[in-house]
Amino acid sequence: MRIWPLLARSVIALFWCSASVARAGDRCIAYENSNFDGLALALNTNQSMPALEASIDNKISSVRVHPGCILVAFADANFKGTSQTWGPGDYPTLPKGWDDVISSVQCSCRPQ
Repeated sequence: MRIWPLLARSVIALFWCSASVARAGDRCIAYENSNFDGLALALNTNQSMPALEASIDNKISSVRVHPGCILVAFADANFKGTSQTWGPGDYPTLPKGWDDVISSVQCSCRPQ
C-alpha cells in the first residue's frame, strides 16, 4: 500500500500551512498567541490593513517590530477606535486591554 507517502505529504503540508515564515521585507509581525506563537500576520514596510481577516481579527496577542518601524494597532476596523503604538522590539504579551482586540493595523518604517 502507498498510504505512508500520502500521509507524510499531508502532515508536511499541514505544518507548512499552519506556520508563518517571516520574509526579509516583513517589518511588523503580529501573532495570534502570546510569545510569538500561532498564526502570524506579517506586514511589509509602510503596509496597512484596514480590516483584518477573520482568522486573526480580535485574536492578536503578541507583536514584533523591526528597527526603524512602528506598529499602530486599532481596536476597530478602518483605523478607528482606540489605538496603541509599539516601537521597535519584541512584545511577547500585549498591555492590559489589548490582548485579542485588534481589528486594523499600520506598519510604518523610515527609509534606511
